[in-house]
Amino acid sequence: MLYNFFSGSVIHKLFVEKQQELEPTKRVVELKRLSDTRWASQYSTLWAIKRALPAISATLADVSDQSNAHRATEAKSLIGLIDGQFVLHVTMLESIFSLTKTLSDHLQATDLELASATDLVCSAVDTLNEKRNVETWNAIWECASDQCASVGIEMQRPQMRRKAQPRHLQEFVVNSQTGSRERLETSDDSRKHCFIYKLVCISMTLPVTSAACERSLSCLRRLKTYLRNRSGDARTSNLGVLAISSRRTKELDINAVIDRFAANHNNRRIVLL
Repeated sequence: MLYNFFSGSVIHKLFVEKQQELEPTKRVVELKRLSDTRWASQYSTLWAIKRALPAISATLADVSDQSNAHRATEAKSLIGLIDGQFVLHVTMLESIFSLTKTLSDHLQATDLELASATDLVCSAVDTLNEKRNVETWNAIWECASDQCASVGIEMQRPQMRRKAQPRHLQEFVVNSQTGSRERLETSDDSRKHCFIYKLVCISMTLPVTSAACERSLSCLRRLKTYLRNRSGDARTSNLGVLAISSRRTKELDINAVIDRFAANHNNRRIVLL
């Protein structure tokens, strides 16, 4: 909602002016479109909101007083949504996604091995588990409180209510084990069921990341953008192979390619030297 509201030309211009007015020495921040599948995009969106929160609040306050009824109503609705809980959630999620963004950047490497990727994921999970403590929560709360104080939002600690178990169910709840599943208890147990061939096949064929496929699609999109629709399927496929396999393309002999092109197109007016 924030991105759609601030993407308008009039609101965006006022948003930039507010940033330059409140923080003239800092760089202007642009709000990012939120993506549900990309960790880097989610972190960039949260960071931009956290960084430009004073300018966002000031812009919404000015727009709510304008004569345009539609903009004023929408601005007032957004002001009502930006409360202490909103700032706290943005601060907390920004801290979490700052770790996952680093992991996402490393996982997009084309030469990343499965063992290294597993170590990176386990390290990120351990770091997130270490953050589940009172000290980290207090730091996030203080950061959110400072953000609220800078924009004039009242920050209140939520009251936690203890759930009471219904009395008529107290005698029917029995905490007992109904069975057990076999699982690995020691390191020696893992040697009993070793499927070496299957594990080797998985490690050799399982792709760690889909970044290479995404880069291939992006490359084809660039080719179609530059060439428009003048290129056929065969030519687009060949150009895509040249662009995607850049290492092999650099090893080609340019003079041999020029001679081959000149030999196949003798009637061309362009003389290739």
